[in-house]
Amino acid sequence: MTVLQLPRALLDAIVLAANQAQPWETGGVLMGIHDEGSKAYRVTELIGAGPNSVATRCTFDPDQQFQQAAVDRLFSEHSGDIEYLGDWHSHPGGTPSPSLTDRMTLSSIRRFDGARCGEPIMLIYGGLIDNTIHAFQLTRDGNDVWEVGIEVIR
Repeated sequence: MTVLQLPRALLDAIVLAANQAQPWETGGVLMGIHDEGSKAYRVTELIGAGPNSVATRCTFDPDQQFQQAAVDRLFSEHSGDIEYLGDWHSHPGGTPSPSLTDRMTLSSIRRFDGARCGEPIMLIYGGLIDNTIHAFQLTRDGNDVWEVGIEVIR
């Protein structure tokens, strides 16, 4: 089973950003390390929405220039030992399940060579039911998503 390892401090940062953005969506980028042998993805860095992001109650468009600059900086700082793992975003007043738009975004990420991410993860924080968080990954054939386990670590 695929597992997303998420440090408590980064989970807290996601929850804080989502709560501060209420009632609008927000999100960002997950960076970290993918261990293909164990199917584990370890998040080590978060990138936020960016100052020019646009959000509504049901949509979120990140500031792509801001995020790309942050990704490039992290690649450089970590000498390429860090990877783009996928995205995170909130569904305020909604459930933490992928919408059709979320599924299409995962497919777009997979097709975009610059992302270098054949199996992107999408982490969703839902504010409707007990403020829960779930992660999803595009299936290998690219036709569906499956839920990924989340392990909150120190």
